[in-house]
Amino acid sequence: MPKAEVPDPAHNSRLSLDWFGTYRGTLPCADCESIKTKLTLYRDNTYKRTIEYVGRNEKVFTDEGSFRWSEAGDKISIDNMDGSRQNYFVGENMLIHLDRSGQRIEGTRAGLYKLAKNYADPLIENMRWVAVEVDGQKTEVTEESRQAFILLNSENGAISGNDGCNALRGEYELNPGGSISLKITASTKMACPDMKAADAFRGLLEQSTSYVVSDTLVLFADNADRPVVKFTASAEN
Repeated sequence: MPKAEVPDPAHNSRLSLDWFGTYRGTLPCADCESIKTKLTLYRDNTYKRTIEYVGRNEKVFTDEGSFRWSEAGDKISIDNMDGSRQNYFVGENMLIHLDRSGQRIEGTRAGLYKLAKNYADPLIENMRWVAVEVDGQKTEVTEESRQAFILLNSENGAISGNDGCNALRGEYELNPGGSISLKITASTKMACPDMKAADAFRGLLEQSTSYVVSDTLVLFADNADRPVVKFTASAEN
């Protein structure tokens, strides 16, 4: 009788893949149009997940906590808010949504149960980028204003920074070919002498659809390829 193959613990998903990061996808739904899912896995085995049932209601559900690895190191398990358990197979740059028994869903729709990992670009992510030009005008820092900057965190797909007056945070997504989408979800509420410049900076960020990196410079452009914000790398991260 041939010997059964024993999985090599040194080459499982947990140990051999860069599994931490943010995954997104639109999953099939039995009683709604679809389920938009965003799941961030952190290095310390914690997670944050947002779920939106498209066509059922506009509410976005968020949960977070710890996840568990399977003994083979190829699957993770998350406790859902309703007390059930959700399992995912961890593959190269993807998570596969499994059924209640922890098995892959088969059939013609099997390929729809995937969450793709955010595209990463080390040339722009995890660095502090200082705005030096906004809508063709050079930025100026005075005693009454702050330096506008952004930082893109590759682990959780979050953008943070300052618009020159208020701290801001939100989310972003990169795609191959220099495509970017940004959404500012929150900011502080300080009043500054030049609120017009701060508002313009935030607005132009969200209008950005592409970027180009050249050495220590990044140029954001809008849908018409019009340059909107120019950044330079900062030594402070």
